[in-house]
Amino acid sequence: MSLILFALGWSVAGYIFLGMMFAAALAAILGYCIGCTIYFQFKQFRARQLNRE
Repeated sequence: MSLILFALGWSVAGYIFLGMMFAAALAAILGYCIGCTIYFQFKQFRARQLNRE
């Protein structure tokens, strides 16, 4: 995606996307699972919603 943005001349957007990809790759290398975190937060949100009712 960043390659496409660079080809279109949108270098700032390309660098932003490149930075996001680098951060995601670094997190994966360090063993941090973004999907697991989102799933855990979603389950906590659902539990709070059910306890309110």
